[in-house]
Amino acid sequence: PKFDLLVLDEAHEAAGIARDFFGFSVSELTLRRLARSAERFGKSKLAEALREEAHSLFARVAAFAHSPEYEHRLKCPGFVDPSGAIGELRQLAVVAKARAEDTGLPSEFRAEASNVARLAAQARSHITAAIEQPDPDTVYFIERKAGDRTLLRAKRIDVAPILRDELFARTPTVLTSATLTAAGRFTFVRKELGVP
Repeated sequence: PKFDLLVLDEAHEAAGIARDFFGFSVSELTLRRLARSAERFGKSKLAEALREEAHSLFARVAAFAHSPEYEHRLKCPGFVDPSGAIGELRQLAVVAKARAEDTGLPSEFRAEASNVARLAAQARSHITAAIEQPDPDTVYFIERKAGDRTLLRAKRIDVAPILRDELFARTPTVLTSATLTAAGRFTFVRKELGVP
């Protein structure tokens, strides 16, 4: 609904939330979900190939995370070759886009296909970014989760310019928290969040 004022409670957490929001996370599970979509499109060979490539890619990512070359963040572009998974995602995006544009299909099926095309392109973009690490203002890293889940992740280092331009410059905002000050001053939180 329309609003006149945005109130960010617990605003000391806003920078961390923004870093997560403007970053990304991609895993084998991400690609396995997309493989299920390929199956729904009747492309079982593509689905199986995507599952195999996803497993292979994230097994290599996990192995790299345990190697002496990896220390808390990715600093070596090209540490694995993602071309197999990237190729299958590209193929899925082409299939999904064709179905999304097929006017003979029901609108809900076309909408789902459009979403799958977008998600496949997004996964491809995220994997490529994590492997190539193109943005010096972003930290790329590998996260290990319970159950041997491995994720490729990225977080923006400085979210202040985005928040300043996209939030504070456009929306009347109040920040509230018991812990907004450091040494009795707002200097840190203003810098961290880009508060004008």
